[in-house]
Order: sequence, then C-alpha cells, then structure tokens
Amino acid sequence: MNKKTEAVDFLKKALDAGFNRFHHIETDWDLDNIRDTEEYKSLLKEYKEKLEKEIIELDKIKTSSIEDQMNLKSVAPADKIM
Repeated sequence: MNKKTEAVDFLKKALDAGFNRFHHIETDWDLDNIRDTEEYKSLLKEYKEKLEKEIIELDKIKTSSIEDQMNLKSVAPADKIM
C-alpha cells in the first residue's frame, strides 16, 4: 500500500481498537512507507504515552488493593473485640 494517509488512518484504527504491539508496528515491513512520516511518529508517541499512563494507573490500583488487603488482615476479628 503506497497510500500514506490511508495507511496512517488504518494504523490509528488499530491502535484505537487496542492493538498495542509496538515492536510489531515498528518492524512490520507493511508500514515501511509511513515510518518516516510525522503522522506515524506522533501517532506512536501518543499511543505509547497513553499505554504507559494506563499501566501506571493499573499499578497504583494493584498496589492500593494489596495494601488494603494487608490492612484488613491486621484488624482483629469482630468477635475478638468484645
């Protein structure tokens, strides 16, 4: 496919749908003709940053959940309080 605008549009649709295998995107020869375009570079940068933020948020949730579980274990059972 040598239609750069169309290729970038299809890549954006794939990224919007959740495709985030960036190594594959960066090495797939089907995308060679757009790899040097600003649209391609900015699209990958945007979606990599978005994924990184999602991972950080998920890690915060996971860490918070583990801390909450640890705090619950340190509380005495209700029947032992009275």
